[in-house]
Amino acid sequence: MNKNIKNAIDTRLSNVTINEELKQKILSVPNQSGMKTRRFFIVMAAASLCLLLSIPVLAATFPSFGRLMALIQPEITQYLQPVELVSEDNGIKMEIVAAMNDDDAAVVYLTMQDLTGDRID
Repeated sequence: MNKNIKNAIDTRLSNVTINEELKQKILSVPNQSGMKTRRFFIVMAAASLCLLLSIPVLAATFPSFGRLMALIQPEITQYLQPVELVSEDNGIKMEIVAAMNDDDAAVVYLTMQDLTGDRID
């Protein structure tokens, strides 16, 4: 049955021709669905990375978030240490929000703010 339908379609379409210019236009159009899928995964990866990097700061800054993290993954709370030191010099304020330390590496989250102008991006 399917072979008969395929043969009938092939027979009817065998007489249809297109010019070379139209054929090149059709072949030169990029695959839009593949590009959308790739863009979606890139955006999701970037959002996941931002969320992953902000978790220690959130846990150190907001005690309720820290307690939530302790419920979800207890071993991470032993590494989080709220620091909250502030230093100001020449109109630039630097605040150390949190630090995370394990045996191999130390990660420090800080913020910088220009109080007098627009010197920091």
